[in-house]
Amino acid sequence: MIIATIAPSNPPRWGALMVVCLAVLAVACAVPAASQHTPVASPSLAMPTVTVASSPTVAQATPTRQLATNPDSYDSKFFQTPLANDILFAPSKDPDCLLPCWQGLRVGISNREDVETMFQEVFQVGLDGSVFAPIEVSYSKYYDSADVPGTQVGGHTWHSLPPQRTPHTDVAQAGSLLGVYVRVDRDTGLLRGIEIDQDAVGGYRVHTAQQIFEKLGQPSEIYARAGFGTTSDPDAKSFTELLLVYREGLAFFLSFGFLPKPAEGGGYFYEYCFDQEGYAADFIVNPLDLKNGPMDPVQKAWVGKFLTSRLNPVTAVFDLTEEEFFQRAFEEHPCVRLKPQE
Repeated sequence: MIIATIAPSNPPRWGALMVVCLAVLAVACAVPAASQHTPVASPSLAMPTVTVASSPTVAQATPTRQLATNPDSYDSKFFQTPLANDILFAPSKDPDCLLPCWQGLRVGISNREDVETMFQEVFQVGLDGSVFAPIEVSYSKYYDSADVPGTQVGGHTWHSLPPQRTPHTDVAQAGSLLGVYVRVDRDTGLLRGIEIDQDAVGGYRVHTAQQIFEKLGQPSEIYARAGFGTTSDPDAKSFTELLLVYREGLAFFLSFGFLPKPAEGGGYFYEYCFDQEGYAADFIVNPLDLKNGPMDPVQKAWVGKFLTSRLNPVTAVFDLTEEEFFQRAFEEHPCVRLKPQE
C-alpha cells in the first residue's frame, strides 16, 4: 500500500527510498507473525468443540431423545404398515398363538427374554436393550401407569411427530400415538401383562367394538359410561366409554366422541355405533372375572381402575342387556341410542 502511494512523476530520493524499503520489510515480517497467532487469539473457533465434548449439561440433555433411555420413535411411516393398522389381530409367526396369546407372548409363561425377542423380531426395536431401559421423560401411558409393586414396566411408543407439549396437553397436538407395553415380575422375570395403547387421531386404523365381537364373540362382562354435551350447542361433543371383558384374560377399553343428532319432532338424541373408531387400550392379563373373583395387582391397576372411577353396567347407559347390546352390533344399522338423560 505504501508503494502504491508513490507518484512516478516525482522519483524519491535515496533516503526516502530507504524508509520505504524498511517499511515494506516491517510489514512483510509482521504478516506471518500475525497469521501464526490468529488461532490462539480466536478462542471462539476452538473452545466450543471442547465444551460440547466435555460438558455434562449437554450429555444429560441428549439421552431423552435416544432410544436407549427413552424408548420412543418419531416416525409417521410406521403408521402406514399393516401391523400398525391391525395391531391386536395381526398374524403371529406362531400359528397356535391366538388371543390371549399375542405375537408369541403368553402371560404367566413368557419371560423377559421372550419379550425382548418379540420387540426385536416383530417391531425391529429394542436392539440396544431399550425395552426395559430406565425412563426419564415421556408423554405416553408408559410413564403414567400406576405403580405395581414387584413388577417392572417395559415397552415402546411410536409417535407420528415429536411431542412438543407437556404431559397434560391434548394428545392431538402431537399427532398419532401407538404404544405396546408390558409388565414382568421383578424376581422371576415372568410376563404379568400386556397393554396396547392406540390414539390414532386419524393417522391409522383402530379396531372397533364390532370387530372385537366378530373375532372373539360376546364378552363375559360389558361396562359403559356416557357424557353429554349441551344440546343448545350443535358442535358440543358427547362421548361413550366401553369396557369389554373376556374371562380368558382380555379387556378392551374403547372411548368415542360424537355429536347430538336431531330427532323427529324436535330435540336431539345421542347414538353410539359399533363400527366407530376412537381411542383404544387393550389389556392382556391373567384369566379375569370382575363379578366373582378378586383381581391380581396388575389386573387391578390396569382394568380395575375403570370400574372404581367411572364405568357402570351397560344397562345403565343403553337400557339394553349385555346380550341385546352384543346382538345390535351385527344389525344393518349397527348403532344404539343412549339412554335419555334423567
